[in-house]
Amino acid sequence: MADPASLSEVDTVPVIPASWTQNSNTDNVFGWLRPMNEFARNAFHLVVDDMIHNPDTHLHERQFIHLDGKETVRSVSVSGSDDQADQEEPDQVQFVGAFKFSTSVHPKNLAKGWFIGTGRGKPEVDVVIGPPDSKWYSNKILGNHARLYIHKESCQTTVEALHSMEVSGSTGFKHIDQRMSASSKVLEDGHLVEFGRCMYLFHRGDAIANGKFEKSLSGFMKYHHGDQWKAHPILSAPSTGSHLTFDGYTFLPGAFAGGTFGEVTAGWAQDGSAVAIKRFKRPNGKQLSQHLKIMDLIGKHTNILELIHSTSNLEPAFPAIYCVYSPLALASLEDVVISNKINLPAQFALLCDYLRGLVYLHETKGIMHRDIKPSNLGVLSFSPPRGIILDLDAATTEEKSDDHGQGTYSYLAPEIINLKMGSTVEQKRYGSSVDVWALGMSAFRALRGQHVNWNDYDDMWTRGRKLPGTEITDFVLEGRLKRFHDGFEQRVITLGGYLKYFTLLQGMTMWDPNDRLSASLALRDAGNLAATLGRATILPRPSTQGTKRKIGED
Repeated sequence: MADPASLSEVDTVPVIPASWTQNSNTDNVFGWLRPMNEFARNAFHLVVDDMIHNPDTHLHERQFIHLDGKETVRSVSVSGSDDQADQEEPDQVQFVGAFKFSTSVHPKNLAKGWFIGTGRGKPEVDVVIGPPDSKWYSNKILGNHARLYIHKESCQTTVEALHSMEVSGSTGFKHIDQRMSASSKVLEDGHLVEFGRCMYLFHRGDAIANGKFEKSLSGFMKYHHGDQWKAHPILSAPSTGSHLTFDGYTFLPGAFAGGTFGEVTAGWAQDGSAVAIKRFKRPNGKQLSQHLKIMDLIGKHTNILELIHSTSNLEPAFPAIYCVYSPLALASLEDVVISNKINLPAQFALLCDYLRGLVYLHETKGIMHRDIKPSNLGVLSFSPPRGIILDLDAATTEEKSDDHGQGTYSYLAPEIINLKMGSTVEQKRYGSSVDVWALGMSAFRALRGQHVNWNDYDDMWTRGRKLPGTEITDFVLEGRLKRFHDGFEQRVITLGGYLKYFTLLQGMTMWDPNDRLSASLALRDAGNLAATLGRATILPRPSTQGTKRKIGED
């Protein structure tokens, strides 16, 4: 490595080779680290100078360097410690530029991302920010100091501290250290990053605003994480527009889902992990208190959405309640049914996950969900299929309830419909088996690929309206369910394994709650059947190319 003292004259700086101009392509560059203080600029110059003098070395590492040219600068000593006064040196001509990160140039470690440091004794380093000699160690830059990567959940540029470093910006100062639990941080445009005594400005590349970048990023992520990689549609590329931040969470304006109580959008935590953020429509303290109580009781379970943070402003002028949940589902079961072809093993895999969640809610926590439906059943991954129960706004700890105002009509159990319609049958309070019913109907929806409503299976009803002179009775409702089951059975009777699946779903949707399978029994039967099936797949439906297709049409 060249000695800084030997670089005091202009003619000691070599001419930039033509090979470096070939490295000036900035296509697909999503991030830059530009040296900001004298230590960082001097280190950049020494690294480039060494690579030019030794053209057969650092062939991989030089791909991350972008040269702007040369300039005359004042210099400081790089050999001292923090408590040693900076020593003046003669002016020198230095190479100037920045480090670039692109989806076109892959790191050595595909799974981990780009390692940053001096490379001293660390061959895995991609981005060499300083010479590997001892004087740079005394300036607190280590051989493998940090790693920069694109978070596979949120697609945000994230830095992880492998040794002490600092990140500061418009959102305030943040110290990151490998000994801290929060050792990673999303880099926003304009953040300052310090490795030891070297400071860099991070700014996003122009490629992010290019419509083609999302495709490039998708190919990059699948190459690194496998073809099964998939991001939430809202987070499928780094955000270039406006976003909002509160309590360390960042989210994008515009909801991707909504319901009775609020609207949901996607965002990310400081470490880059993706989260779902709900803004309650009509916030009040009682509503928040009840929701927090239920979510606190639920705690953490693999197949149930977890509340990880909440904040509220109940001032009359600007009332707002935000709740942050993890993990963020890629899609709902409803979305997947519409846009994808789900084979039988995949349907079983998702059903088993949802049943595991219900078993936990019903038998461990004594909680009824009361609004199970395809849009409240999430899909966390497509390969392998993983499911999670969403939206517990209607949940209750009551063992029995007569509240017929909760839930979605198409997925209501008959005992709730009886209450809702004021049926002449004896009014009974309902229990947690209504969730099993709703899950069974949701599974029928996935199996058929079309909306199903057992309560439409009767000639007395036209478009959901009761004809004059008819009366809704328990007998009439039960007859509709039988016709629904019979009709569904005829559709699947020739499909082999699907008939066993139908039998399971029929057991989950028995008329009498006492005859209905519990969540644990349904899980047992579903697990036994799933063990006999092949590979689960969820595949995109082929393009219809302008032709109309009915929902569920294969």
